[in-house]
Amino acid sequence: MQFTKVKGPNNTYRDHPEMLVSAYYINQVTRTYTLLEYHPKYLVYCVTSWGTDVLLTDEIDPNTYYRPDRGVFQ
Repeated sequence: MQFTKVKGPNNTYRDHPEMLVSAYYINQVTRTYTLLEYHPKYLVYCVTSWGTDVLLTDEIDPNTYYRPDRGVFQ
């Protein structure tokens, strides 16, 4: 569950956030990801983020700054 501020009338944010189900999908072969939100009030899924060059847990070195170098944008 995630808490998300949503806009109401007059393009202002509502006082209370919505509780939304979120899911994070990772394809370890292609190193891509998709992040979804589900809005039960409207029965709609929203893709809130997608991308490439995912680092897996055993590849992360906390002592260095990560720079993509696998040619993902070629």
